[in-house]
Amino acid sequence: MALLPPPPLPPPPSAGSSSPPQPISTAPARPAPAALAPLFAILCGWKNAHRYALTGDHFDAAEALRIGAINEVVPHDHLMERARELALRLAKVPAESVRLNKAITTYGLEAMGLRSALNMNGVISAIVEAENDGPDTEHLDKAQAEGGFGAFLKARDDPFRPEPFGPRSQPRG
Repeated sequence: MALLPPPPLPPPPSAGSSSPPQPISTAPARPAPAALAPLFAILCGWKNAHRYALTGDHFDAAEALRIGAINEVVPHDHLMERARELALRLAKVPAESVRLNKAITTYGLEAMGLRSALNMNGVISAIVEAENDGPDTEHLDKAQAEGGFGAFLKARDDPFRPEPFGPRSQPRG
């Protein structure tokens, strides 16, 4: 009996650049993409997943490292060099070992319920897309109608500024 590899799952991020800070999150009042939310909860823990999913706040590379979303932070100008180092190291491992270790860790994620979470998240995302937020978002529709997309973003995002991390952590001048 041959061991078959599990179906592919979204790969977790492995490294972040320390400069310039890049936002890692979703916009306030919108759910994370369906494939990412369950994986984010498994990688970063339920409390961190809720904190960022419910507020929509961005976070920088240092916070991503702290909560477990990435493995390491690399200065931006050394990012490709570090990626090549890791790729060359991985290339030294026998292909069959890589395949079996990936299968073991993927089965572990599935045992933790990731496949079920991905399936249910797809259903919930479809409901969210079909939902009418009505009075909760009328001010956003009005801002976009009167001032375009920039006005929509301002109306949506300004109540959440400043954020604790990332590019929006400082008040605009």
